[in-house]
Amino acid sequence: MNQTNIRLGRWLGISHRVGSDMCYWVLTESGKLVSRTSVQHVTKEELLDPTMKDRMTKFDKDLNSRLDEKNFFTSEDADFYLDDEDGDGAAYGDGTQTPTDADYGDMAKEMDSRPEEDDLDENAYDKYIGAEVIMETADGPRRATVKRRVTADDLTGRKAGNYHRNPLFDTREYECELPDGTTDFYFANIIAENLYSQVDSEGHQHMVLKEISGHEATDDAIKASDGFITSKNGNRTPVKTTKGWRFLITTSDMGSQWVSLKALKESNPVELAEYAVANKIDQEPAFHWWVPYVLRKRNRIIKKMQSKYWRTTHKFGLEVPKTVKRALEIDEETGTTFWRDAISKEMGKVKVAYEEQDVTPDEIRTGSDTSWIGFQEITCHLVMDVKMDFTRKVRMVANGATTDAPTSLTYSSVVSRDSVRLAFLSAELNDLDVMAADIGNAYLNAPCREKIWFEAGPEHGELMGRAMKVVRALYGLKSSGASWRAMLSATIKEPGLDFEPTVADPDVYRRRSRKPSGENYWELLLCYVDDILVVSHDPKAIMDKIGMSYTLKDGSVGPPSIYLGAQIEKYQVKDGKQYWSMSARKYVENALVTVDDLLKEDGRELRKLKGTGKQPLPTGYKPELESSPELNSKLCSRYLQLIGILRWAVELGRIDIFTEVVVMSQYPAAPREGHVEALYQMFVYLTNHVKSRIVFDPSRPGFDPASFQSSGTVERTDFYGEVQ
Repeated sequence: MNQTNIRLGRWLGISHRVGSDMCYWVLTESGKLVSRTSVQHVTKEELLDPTMKDRMTKFDKDLNSRLDEKNFFTSEDADFYLDDEDGDGAAYGDGTQTPTDADYGDMAKEMDSRPEEDDLDENAYDKYIGAEVIMETADGPRRATVKRRVTADDLTGRKAGNYHRNPLFDTREYECELPDGTTDFYFANIIAENLYSQVDSEGHQHMVLKEISGHEATDDAIKASDGFITSKNGNRTPVKTTKGWRFLITTSDMGSQWVSLKALKESNPVELAEYAVANKIDQEPAFHWWVPYVLRKRNRIIKKMQSKYWRTTHKFGLEVPKTVKRALEIDEETGTTFWRDAISKEMGKVKVAYEEQDVTPDEIRTGSDTSWIGFQEITCHLVMDVKMDFTRKVRMVANGATTDAPTSLTYSSVVSRDSVRLAFLSAELNDLDVMAADIGNAYLNAPCREKIWFEAGPEHGELMGRAMKVVRALYGLKSSGASWRAMLSATIKEPGLDFEPTVADPDVYRRRSRKPSGENYWELLLCYVDDILVVSHDPKAIMDKIGMSYTLKDGSVGPPSIYLGAQIEKYQVKDGKQYWSMSARKYVENALVTVDDLLKEDGRELRKLKGTGKQPLPTGYKPELESSPELNSKLCSRYLQLIGILRWAVELGRIDIFTEVVVMSQYPAAPREGHVEALYQMFVYLTNHVKSRIVFDPSRPGFDPASFQSSGTVERTDFYGEVQ
């Protein structure tokens, strides 16, 4: 056998349930575990060969370098899935891992003076500039683009109108450009009112599609010759891509514009498939893998998708860029620096997560620098968004899905909702206070557990093209959650806090304490990623101690109002006392709106359905005896959606429908018309019981002892004996 074709590896035994009986696990020099059938041991003659000996020495060195990396932390006393401790025992909360002012550089002063929620000078921050909105004109509804703020006095430069936090009372005036080039003037409150009325809950506009009038392919489009991938068995599979194509569409309210294939395929698949066939482009790689399927299923495509194009490229009328280049172009076009400032702010915060290296990316990729063996290259990108108040927001995220990371580095548990409810009950039983807080930039405090590097992009400015080693738990990496949890757990256990995890829930910590009255009790500390909940007679002292190790978000420290999706508030019972309560009111209200919208597709209304709404299911209803016709595919999908909504309501505390939801969850495979009507009745019940909540009442339930002294006492003692 030619030795140049031989790959070295460590034999780890038979790979059960993978391949044939002669398939074995092999550990490669990069630390990856592969399963192979063509395996043979190193012979005695090969061991005497100097070339083979050198290769084996190099293999051992490379593998040891991969497995002995100091950034890989494990716990000596944790069980196989829970990683609470840091490998070197470092006390993360002592400031050694917290970013310093030197790490932040010029951004330190800026971040001290500017809160996390982007509290900027609203008079200088004309956030409506660049927004596209449908305005009522003399010629009917027309698209208008906000261009600039109107000046009231040309000599002094004083702007017209005044800013107000409530958009309805904002009197600033703006010049807006119409599609024909003419301009008109509108007040900020009119612009805001039209914008909010034209978007959905996520800030996206929808437009009625009139026609697809053109298309073009860019240089990024895959050629027909590259449209298939041939596997090792010879099977050819199509490349599933939509890159490089865009279409000219005409809408009834926004005129003509170019949109990407991806966006149009998601909103109007049927029209796009028919257009592709009519224009003979359906055999192109970007079309042939999905067009035939859509045409076969065209009658099952939801009707509303055939007339609306959801404008996902914009939020609240503002374009959301996908690249740094486009973000800066938008700033230049609008004469603002909104996106540039948002990018600078994020990069100033996240730069502590990586370090510049004295090696080029090509040297790492070619392996000329052996110290980088075992490191994986990733790419990073900026996620850009527009918040409801029109503030631009940017987050740098690593494409961690492309890396290989063992399960032991990625597992991260969170506190359960049952534990949260028990904590509130404990607070009432022991007359304790409850306080919550959010830790800011949590992941960036923790070390990176993976061997990762990336090439800096344009968002890094002068460092573009440089090799960057990831040293902290960057958002998007598989191990970031586990690394942060281990760090926070170590801080909670440190002297000064001295909390220990409970056996029942490792994310509930406790420590012995004593009230000023001398009563002993357990203080509790609950963790859900970066959300902290403390139950104590003096929770502020504990929060202050945690605040010495981490930055707590402004405004987050105090009595909880929302925790894990449920509303938390004090509730007054009949005797006038107030106790903690947990409610799913907001979720139920939104769910009822969703269900009402679904019923409107069938020409029905939730409030007009038959049923008293006094109980979740009709009296005597037996779903197992249902003999009505089976649902079609559309209603079957709706049944699953309704069950999902109800199950989450139960998760948030609606235990009054628990049994009914369990019963109706048994028929997802072949639900019938009677089953879905029963679910509608459950939502009628929720309509009449929106405000139902769990109240953590510490009073002992009363019972009548006489109930246990009936004539049946003798019979009970026959079974249970003389028990109390």
